[in-house]
Amino acid sequence: APLWLAGILGAGIMAAVMASDSQILALSTMFTEDIFAFYGGKRRFGESVQVQTGRIFVILLTIFAYAVALRAPETIFELAIQYAFSGFAALSPLLVAALFWRGSTKWGALASTLWTAAAVTAVALFQHFVPAPAPGPTATVIWSLGGTEILSRTPGGTAVYGFMPVVPMVIISALLMIVVSKLTAKPDKKTVERYFPATEAKA
Repeated sequence: APLWLAGILGAGIMAAVMASDSQILALSTMFTEDIFAFYGGKRRFGESVQVQTGRIFVILLTIFAYAVALRAPETIFELAIQYAFSGFAALSPLLVAALFWRGSTKWGALASTLWTAAAVTAVALFQHFVPAPAPGPTATVIWSLGGTEILSRTPGGTAVYGFMPVVPMVIISALLMIVVSKLTAKPDKKTVERYFPATEAKA
């Protein structure tokens, strides 16, 4: 192959690999810092054990991702559209609340996260066990009420009230973030001042 073509193909492969690496490393960092270290693992076992835990987590994630890639019939772009992008969008209310709402709580964030994980998993299982209809304008109606199609299996995926699943996922995620945060104890003053400085509060 010409050198210029080999260079373009090589750059494309490296870009895909680096994107996967960054995702896995980000998840590993979240686990070791936000779970292992936060709950006393670093203090009890030391920094070296934390590093080793992160490395083991990277290996396990890589094995899991490789197994999914071998089993999934869809392309990586189709998987990203159906699951990853929907999950990212459904978590956007959590991100906005964490950055701009002083009244947001960890329980609201947890409720939003659990809902998103459950919804994405439910859509994946639904599309796995319910076969897609033949390409065309018709869809397989799974659940209807009063003549209104609530849940349908379409050739391209799933429809909820005629919308892509991400629409109700985002709405319910936002409602959970707001309602659960309102019903649970607020962060202490020290925590609020750490993430929302006094200058921001005055502004």
